[in-house]
Amino acid sequence: MSTYQTLKGLKVKFLGADTSGDRVQEGELFYNSDAYKMKSHVAVGAWSSGSPQSTARAGGCGVMGTTTAGLIAGGAPNIVNTEEFDGVGWAVGGNLGTARNTYGGAGTQTAGLCAGGYTGSNTANSEEYNGTAWTEGNNLNTARRAYATAGTQTAGLLISGYTTTIVTSVEEYDGTSWSEVTDIPAGRTSGGAAGIQTSAIQILGGDGSLVTSFEYDGTNWTAGGELSTARAQGGYSGTNQNSALAISGETAPGAVTVNVENYDGTSWTEIANVTTARNPSGNSPGGSASSAFFSGGAGGTQLTEEWNVSTSTITAGAWSSGGNLTVGRESIRGGGLSQNASWVAGGEAPGATVNSSEEYNGTAWTEGNNLNTARRAGGTAGSQTAALYTGGNTAPGGTPVTANSEEYNGTSWTEGNNLNTARGEVGNAGVQTSSLSVGGSADGGGSALNNSESYNGTSYSNETVFPTTGYGVVGTGTAETAALFAAGQGPYPGTNPTVRTWDGSSWTVISQDLSGIVQQTTRGKSFFNSSPYENADIIGGQSSSTFHGNWNGTVWSTRAVMSVGRQASGSGTATSGLATSGAKSGSGAQATEEWDGETVVESAKTIDFD
Repeated sequence: MSTYQTLKGLKVKFLGADTSGDRVQEGELFYNSDAYKMKSHVAVGAWSSGSPQSTARAGGCGVMGTTTAGLIAGGAPNIVNTEEFDGVGWAVGGNLGTARNTYGGAGTQTAGLCAGGYTGSNTANSEEYNGTAWTEGNNLNTARRAYATAGTQTAGLLISGYTTTIVTSVEEYDGTSWSEVTDIPAGRTSGGAAGIQTSAIQILGGDGSLVTSFEYDGTNWTAGGELSTARAQGGYSGTNQNSALAISGETAPGAVTVNVENYDGTSWTEIANVTTARNPSGNSPGGSASSAFFSGGAGGTQLTEEWNVSTSTITAGAWSSGGNLTVGRESIRGGGLSQNASWVAGGEAPGATVNSSEEYNGTAWTEGNNLNTARRAGGTAGSQTAALYTGGNTAPGGTPVTANSEEYNGTSWTEGNNLNTARGEVGNAGVQTSSLSVGGSADGGGSALNNSESYNGTSYSNETVFPTTGYGVVGTGTAETAALFAAGQGPYPGTNPTVRTWDGSSWTVISQDLSGIVQQTTRGKSFFNSSPYENADIIGGQSSSTFHGNWNGTVWSTRAVMSVGRQASGSGTATSGLATSGAKSGSGAQATEEWDGETVVESAKTIDFD
């Protein structure tokens, strides 16, 4: 009997899982040899939570780009800040020349366009973005706000809006100047559009929560399909008038919907709802019906959600509750190379420093043997079976400080040789036998140090001084060749959120600092372990901070924030991390949170046979 392969020249692929790492195609048949099932890859549409914006902004922002290269600028109240989205988190971009809100954007992350809006009065000003900075372009013919936009930086479209009344006028941009073109049949405000200049759809919007839509072919307007759910405002995405999304929006004054609809050029169809209903920042004309991001919104939310239709099910990185620490404390320090093998020691409980140490197995904390010297805010490095604790403050509040260092072998702590300079609030990077101690304070905060010392497992040696005095500095990476130190403070209350790298002999000052993505005091943060440091996560901070950011070797960007704000101890990695304790009392004193980074799983449907 002939086989299928003999007849067709093909055979069904055998896989040990639902994907082999090869290019996956929708509808592809294969045999999962582990599950003993015939399967097919299927495309699934779903929303997932992304990282928050750094700047809370209400509606009327310019949003542009794609889910892997997005841009948001301005918003209410009059904001100049720009943030760039890489598909995972938000990083700082160049500021607008003119702060504005109630406007729209068009184009891409490296070729963006904004125009008009409200600055205290309606403006006709337009600006262009090159991926780094905004520059002024020529003005609109009609100053306006609350309009809809579509297209690109060199072929933009601006539709309707509000002057002192609702207008029907439409303008096109050619990369140099704006020209008036055919009016839209019915004017509206707070609407949105998707597509390009020659194939656009104004989706919805306006007073009274409209269901009507209009399509534009580059010359004329025609009526499009009606939405299932009437709404004003909302988020928008699409590549042309035959493929667009209408996302959330206001159905009545004070009422918003989670409803999302897809347009196929003829009719609107309801698809999966967003998690959180809101009047969003603006539209995302560079997105598509199969890939879009929905960010910000009225009330100043920083929330980002992402829409993807693919054979991959994407689960965004998220925090979850872990086992509580046995002894709650702040100014705790620890380490560990994995989420399931972490440690902490020392810290400050109400009225006293602590000498207890604990170990985490991925589920629960258990007490280990105590430090020989109770202390807080020292420098730490190493694994659960080969740890190092350096310096610190031996009394609550800061003073006195110690030069003492101790090593842990998985069972007990042993005193080693001292630091050359006693200090607390010191930053550390490396492992037990090769670490670097940087900065700190000799008196608990009144004076900041720039001393750097390396440890070889036996003794400390002075190294090239840290470029800036600072305490509360945190570090990660390898002490020999590639360490990263960030955050910290100079003399209180000044902040010094800068980034420095160490190559084993000298320091390099990185031009981008933390200040753009975190507005609160930077002292007291902690890194997850990272070697090399090109994927390093920093968490927590003073003033009960829930902050979580990532350094990719070039820029800082946001990640999903912790549930509990505190000066947490960090361990694990950027894809599997742990945040522990960090407060004297309250929810942060014993709290542990586990971080699991983004996962991608292929979607496969089992083929049933009778």
